[in-house]
Amino acid sequence: VKCHVYCSGEDHPHHMDVDANLYRIAQECLTNALKHGSASNIEFHYGCDGNTVRLEVLDDGVGIAPEHARVEGMGMRGIRYRAQLINGRIEIGQRDIGGTRVSCACPCQR
Repeated sequence: VKCHVYCSGEDHPHHMDVDANLYRIAQECLTNALKHGSASNIEFHYGCDGNTVRLEVLDDGVGIAPEHARVEGMGMRGIRYRAQLINGRIEIGQRDIGGTRVSCACPCQR
C-alpha cells in the first residue's frame, strides 16, 4: 500500500485536541481503506488557512456504498464522534473515479 501525505497552507496555531482527533479520524480511515476497501493507494490532505483546519482522506479501493456511509458501526461512529468533539463537519462518500473520500473540516480552536 502506498500512502501519500500532503500538507498545505500556513502553519497556524490551533488547539491540540483538533490535531489529536484529526489524527484518530485519519487512522480509522486508513484502517477502513485497508480492511474493507482493499485500497492500494491512500492520500491524506491536511491544511489550515487560519480559520479552518481540513483533513481529506482519499483511497482507490472498492468505494463505500452510500447506504454504508450512513451506517453507525463502531468505526463510522468514532469518526463522527471525533468530528463532533472539534465542531467539525464530516463528509463520507464515493469518489467519482472510484474509492472512498472522507473529508473533515473544523474551525481553528485556539
